[in-house]
Amino acid sequence: MRILPVICLICVVINIPLMAQEQPKIQVFGGYSYLNTPQAFSVTPEPGQLWAIIRNNGGTHQNGINASVNFNLLTNLDLAIDTNTSFQRDARDIYMGFGSGIPREYQVGVTATTYSFLIGPQVRLWRVNKLSSFGRALFGISKTNREYTAITRSLFIAEQSQTTDAKADTGFAFAVGGGVDLRCSRRISIRLFQADYMRVEKEFIYDKNVFAGSVVIKDRIANNLRISTGIVIAIGLREK
Repeated sequence: MRILPVICLICVVINIPLMAQEQPKIQVFGGYSYLNTPQAFSVTPEPGQLWAIIRNNGGTHQNGINASVNFNLLTNLDLAIDTNTSFQRDARDIYMGFGSGIPREYQVGVTATTYSFLIGPQVRLWRVNKLSSFGRALFGISKTNREYTAITRSLFIAEQSQTTDAKADTGFAFAVGGGVDLRCSRRISIRLFQADYMRVEKEFIYDKNVFAGSVVIKDRIANNLRISTGIVIAIGLREK
């Protein structure tokens, strides 16, 4: 499955006609990024406990900064180096009811920062007047630092417990996507939008003792959507 986007991109490169236009040696992009990360939470209680999930928000919405540098290799082919930093601030709470013993409410809050570093080919697809588009396939790593805050409350008596934990994980990542730029001058363009499908291979395991039981929460991040917009600066223009 991972090799399919690369094959498609190579086919696109082969079939693109060479266009006579001014090409920058280097392009620098910087701007805002939105990262949506659907996540699956599961809970494994101790034997003899009966839990019911009251609410499970299975995704997060992260805001951040996206930056990239493109080095022109051929007429329509660049080498792209892409970095991204996204921030999640208490984007998800999970509530569960304890079915054994005194009924309790269990709440998990998550704060996270996600970093990615990707590199790969970027291809110019078409250009109409001041509009131009591109497609790309990038490969690299992604790292997420997370802080979990767990609060357990009794539903009938004044009893509460709070624990915190920090986790970090790094995994392989790749992104396939593209975007459209609007040229404002010879050196400045606006990236109207850039959309990337990102897949990250990593898993978080959160294990804490709460009252008499042990809670294990597995959080696996897999398929992500990233949307970016910002400014593109061309350096070292040359005629092709």
